[in-house]
Amino acid sequence: YRNRLDLIWIAMTKALVQSERVHIVAYNSTAKTRITSLLTVAKVPLTNVNFLLRQTDDTWVRDNGPIFVYDSSNNLKVTDWGFNGWGFDTPYAKDNTVPLGVASSLGLARIDLNTTVLEGGAFEVDGDGVLMTTRSSILEPNRNPGVTQAQLQTVLTTNLGVTKFIWLDGFPGGQDDITDTHIDGFAKFGPSGTIVTMSNADLNYWGLSAADINTLNCATDITNAPYSFVRLPLTARNVVTKYGMNLGYKGSYVNYYVANTVVLVPAYNDPNDAVAKAALQKLYPGRTVVGIDVRNLYAQGGMVHCVTQQQQWIESDCTHPTKSGNQESNLNRRRFLSQTGAAIAAMAVTNELLAADETRMDKMPDYQSAGVKLLTNSNPAADGFHFPTEWELHDHTIMVLPPPQNWKSYGIPLKDVRGQWADVPRQSQGGAASRGPHVQRMENKVPAIQ
Repeated sequence: YRNRLDLIWIAMTKALVQSERVHIVAYNSTAKTRITSLLTVAKVPLTNVNFLLRQTDDTWVRDNGPIFVYDSSNNLKVTDWGFNGWGFDTPYAKDNTVPLGVASSLGLARIDLNTTVLEGGAFEVDGDGVLMTTRSSILEPNRNPGVTQAQLQTVLTTNLGVTKFIWLDGFPGGQDDITDTHIDGFAKFGPSGTIVTMSNADLNYWGLSAADINTLNCATDITNAPYSFVRLPLTARNVVTKYGMNLGYKGSYVNYYVANTVVLVPAYNDPNDAVAKAALQKLYPGRTVVGIDVRNLYAQGGMVHCVTQQQQWIESDCTHPTKSGNQESNLNRRRFLSQTGAAIAAMAVTNELLAADETRMDKMPDYQSAGVKLLTNSNPAADGFHFPTEWELHDHTIMVLPPPQNWKSYGIPLKDVRGQWADVPRQSQGGAASRGPHVQRMENKVPAIQ
């Protein structure tokens, strides 16, 4: 399991270190030495790579990792939400401590929200105060029992600064999709009022109901204006891993990750890889779209977005003149800069504070006049917390690499009625619980870990 994923981490790190730091959570010092050796052999520069040593259960940092927010004074903080193995479907005790470890290592204040279970792949935000999610993955009884939709919205408004919600029903995935229909597998917000998703036929293949497809297609932004849509294909063929296992289902390209100067998109050695890359390159013209071969990771139900978590820029409180001569808060300026890959690359690589580079701002193209949307938090929460979008300026990308042996190494994990986990050796060739993809519930079971 671990060894078959090595080339994925190498490829992602190589692409990311060009314009931001990569924060790798390694199981222990032995694992760190092994990872360092792999990167060195692959000629990946280590200048922008740092490590946190911490034991984990698995590698899905999007769901169990820290979620960064800005407060009303633009101080970056870590929100530490509860994680319980997607509703007691997998071991989780070690993974649930990752946000605490990251906050401590970075010296950032931590907001303890463990009374509410929230996975990063379960929601998307557009930067203007709108959140998109599925009821099946957030209001599921094993995650937040007894919590109403209205109560949960209050918690999300308070701690993420969102005030409008796009709710899809989703569906319970059982052991075929233990995420219970995470939104990031089939729909993401893109820049400038865009939703990136699939065709209606592919959404149906993914398992969405006609009602959910209609809700998604009719979604409106904070001003009630309709979103524009970019629709990526599924793979043309069923995905086959690099070690020859036919998974029996197609792959999604929507689970991509936007970094400072690159967009990492899943690749499957499929004819539609090029189609998806071209569509995303048009959507993110200031960044280079890089395909990451995720076939072995996809056998476990995950793709690029599932194993990355962005940490936005840490900056001091300051203001800067815009081209029109008006003063603009650094919060808005950060969003303005996030539209141009070249400006971000120059600053992120040299690790400058934004406040220290007035001249580069003067030399930037006037993207605002060209019609590029300035993303502003027009409806902040009362306490001012704001969850920044993925395409805003990063300081780090966080990745958790697999432990030497995890629960998947032993086959089917068992749980008792209290949700306590005990791993047992595999007695048969049965399947293991998978994080997805959602379509598995329709026809296929995940093959046993080889």
